[in-house]
Amino acid sequence: MIIRFIVVMLLLAASLVAQDKPIIKPGAVILDEDYSKPDAAGKWTTVGGHWTIKDGVLMGTVGGRKSPALVYPRRYHDVLLTTRFKLVDNICMIVRFEGWHGAQSVGLVIYRDSILVQKLQARDDAHTEKGKFVDLGRAAQKIDAGRWYELTVSVVGDELKASIEGGGSVSVKNPGFDVDHSEVAVVFSGGVGFLSKLKAVVPGQ
Repeated sequence: MIIRFIVVMLLLAASLVAQDKPIIKPGAVILDEDYSKPDAAGKWTTVGGHWTIKDGVLMGTVGGRKSPALVYPRRYHDVLLTTRFKLVDNICMIVRFEGWHGAQSVGLVIYRDSILVQKLQARDDAHTEKGKFVDLGRAAQKIDAGRWYELTVSVVGDELKASIEGGGSVSVKNPGFDVDHSEVAVVFSGGVGFLSKLKAVVPGQ
């Protein structure tokens, strides 16, 4: 838990100033990466570990005792994210949607046996201890090491939905989700992980 808290603090500290107005037009692209070119590395901020691109695949490895973590600074409200991922020896993979200016952040945590929705305390959330994660929903999901999986996750209004190809799905509603977001963040906790074809759009088209 301490390691995860440190990672999140690094993500927040590495936030860049996003657009003055959120990307809200249905169908608008928030980010679109197929990792076919090495220059894709300039489009994110690394806050932990090492990241390399080869043959259309982004690989994250532990570096300096820090798990591989990166952020794409974008300002948006609703989001539909799709990607392919592969875990090798990780504890988990985390996809986080950071709240804009201290608003609620929400994350999807993919363990080897389940997928979990978590929130981190918002600046004005008096019901959650500062820096504390709160589990909001979990679904069973077996993740095999070395296998590619398709992930779809959306945050629309106050609802997060996530599903993994051929496996589990989870849906959670929380009023704190219905805020602008400042980043898309990806963390591979404690090991080596791979991403391919990471895309995020505004849903509705």
